Amino acid sequence: MDADRRLVEAIRAKDAKRVRAAVAAGANLAGDDGRTSAVHLAAEVGDAEVIEALPRAGVRKLLDELDAADRTPLMYAAAKGNVQTAKLLIEMGANVNARNSTGDTALRVAASDGTLQIARLLLEAGGNPLLPGRMLLTPLDRARERHTPEGRMIAALIVRSQEAARTGKTAAKARKRAGARRKPKQARRKRRSGVK
Repeated sequence: MDADRRLVEAIRAKDAKRVRAAVAAGANLAGDDGRTSAVHLAAEVGDAEVIEALPRAGVRKLLDELDAADRTPLMYAAAKGNVQTAKLLIEMGANVNARNSTGDTALRVAASDGTLQIARLLLEAGGNPLLPGRMLLTPLDRARERHTPEGRMIAALIVRSQEAARTGKTAAKARKRAGARRKPKQARRKRRSGVK
């Protein structure tokens, strides 16, 4: 059995030791079939230890690549709700807002197929809930279309994140204005008390 086939089988078995052995034997991370890389498969399987067993330099090259199914590794982790795997991919440098040919992002995939936890992780990592994807639907649109408790929770999370972003900017401006107004009062108090 060739090294590439051994690598695929080791990833599917979630066996990090066999993954290292296949890589040492010369397995191609990009996949010789041109369809799915080892990183895509590991993200879909959802085992962070397997991803860590792959050479970091090779993983980084493939983080934002689209496979034959038009998905990045982070999109696979999002679809399967693999929070630990997604977190590791983001830490390694995956672009949270990477888009496929129809404009879908990992957050949009999570909104339509993933879990609340993965949607929260992607939002916290900078996922943009306003980027439209296929049929110009945003992650919020996709979450609302699910008509499930999970979809409603993801939609509510996205709405809250948008409100927080708007009020956060407004609150920061208000604090800045309030600080500018307070300075003259503080100066007057100091003058009255004799403090220089």
